[in-house]
Amino acid sequence: GDALHKLYYAKDQMIAINLAQEGIEVVREQRDNDMLSTSASDLFSLPGVVYYVADVTASDPLVSCVACAGGVSQPVLLDSNGFYKQGGAGTATSFKRLITISDAGLPADEFKATSEVTWMTGGQTGTITVAEYLFKWAI
Repeated sequence: GDALHKLYYAKDQMIAINLAQEGIEVVREQRDNDMLSTSASDLFSLPGVVYYVADVTASDPLVSCVACAGGVSQPVLLDSNGFYKQGGAGTATSFKRLITISDAGLPADEFKATSEVTWMTGGQTGTITVAEYLFKWAI
């Protein structure tokens, strides 16, 4: 019983680590796209703290999240192709993710991105948080 629970927990933990890192990668992609285009989106000009969800299967993978206000994580779904996503149709999973972008009192050319994933395995809660400071590499 206990060994099997640990095995399932470790499997879920590996998925959570990847989902958390994916959240940071989606923010990095948006930052790079903003700097390479004349897009109206600019993560460096956001006020205070802004919450997002990510769906890498969508054309715009980083989506502002009104339902996340105050730091409420949103469900992660599994689509029919086996991709994890936070939008559209899919099967519910035990994972939730919240991506936060914060100016954290930093200079105008830097912000902090945080991706937090929580989950439940057999009544045990897990949390993985990945944070990274991102810089404006082009003017």
